[in-house]
Amino acid sequence: MTRGHGCAFRCPAGPGSRQGPGMKRQGGRSVRVGPTANCCKPCSGTSMERAGVQSVCCRPYGMVEPVRRAVAAAFSAYGAGTACGKQRPDHAHSRPRCLLLIALLVAPFATEAEEGEEFVLLSSGNRMTGTVRALDRGELTFTIDGAGTVDIDWKNVETLQSEQRFDVELASGERLAGSIVAGAPGTVQLVTAAGPRTLERGRIVRITPVAATFLERTSGFIDAGFDFLSAGDEIDLTLNGEVSHRSHDFLTHMHVSSLVRRRDGETEQRRNHLELGTRRFLHDRWFVLGEIAAEEDLELELESRFLLAAGVGRALVQSNRTVLSVYGGLDYALEDYRGIPGSDDYAEALAAVEWDWFEVGGKTELLTEATTFFSLERSRTRIDLTASLRRSFFRSFYFSLNLFESYDSDPPADFENSDFGLSLTVGSTF
Repeated sequence: MTRGHGCAFRCPAGPGSRQGPGMKRQGGRSVRVGPTANCCKPCSGTSMERAGVQSVCCRPYGMVEPVRRAVAAAFSAYGAGTACGKQRPDHAHSRPRCLLLIALLVAPFATEAEEGEEFVLLSSGNRMTGTVRALDRGELTFTIDGAGTVDIDWKNVETLQSEQRFDVELASGERLAGSIVAGAPGTVQLVTAAGPRTLERGRIVRITPVAATFLERTSGFIDAGFDFLSAGDEIDLTLNGEVSHRSHDFLTHMHVSSLVRRRDGETEQRRNHLELGTRRFLHDRWFVLGEIAAEEDLELELESRFLLAAGVGRALVQSNRTVLSVYGGLDYALEDYRGIPGSDDYAEALAAVEWDWFEVGGKTELLTEATTFFSLERSRTRIDLTASLRRSFFRSFYFSLNLFESYDSDPPADFENSDFGLSLTVGSTF
């Protein structure tokens, strides 16, 4: 049972019990009359009732009974009877002390959530009121009233409450929508259209307000590196960036990477990659995807390659520490090599694995992706590998060690079949 706003005591007589002094029958139960006549009036219109949770406007008996007895004893000691309003004339001066004593006794129990209040309760016992912004990658973003926005380690959250409607994703891949009511320690109660669901905190991997704007659902990063060697008049420039937008059913992203190396005033290496893709989430962590990509790699004498791909995949592991996904499909490619007239087009089968690991608190993360392409027309295999190890050093800023490898088992003519590189960049997330 939960407490309502105007209730101080639990009705001592339950359903079916005899009506005691100062009690009357109402709605199948005994209720107190007089100053606490509304004590056991059923709560109406509250979020708990809307959630289908049975509750009355009373505190649990075990919590309040000691307070009730102490207050009754205080009244008796000061000759106040059963209510401060019925003092004997010779004890009129005791009324202020009576009220003060009652306030001191009841105050410790007056910290429960107000109806409609939005708050986070931490395992340390600290309780913060404000606005839930999002949960992603093991961190709850929460705006504290009058104190700004903080990121809270999700494992340190005991429970939370908000009347906002949220998109909630579980580690199993199940996606739900509803408002949140504080549950037992370590749980969250989600009020959905189908009824209340009690969720273990560790099963929840993502929370996004349904009313979140386009920009609030958009995230990304950008980083850059610059090297200059005067001995060979060499300049190296590296740039990486990504923007992604996530809705209830879709994830759309655009990724760009660029490497330019100039020596003695001439471009010695230029490697560019642009990718635009979208994923449609299905049941049980399955998804379908579509991608278009364009790339250039002068180290491999590749002037341009355009690729259109589609496939199906599944997130094998999804938690607040890691995401491991695999997918496969087909693609169609059109490429041009320097010094070779005409273009070559062909079909391929592809298989890919993605692994993202992130430290709780977001200080360190590792992002890797490896894709293998198998030509359907000749004996040719291509491999693309990218990896980034990041370490945050101030707010949203980070250092990143980046690796890439492009391999072609059967390049045209006598061109290079491999391009490998490492770079160190500094960037920021948003």
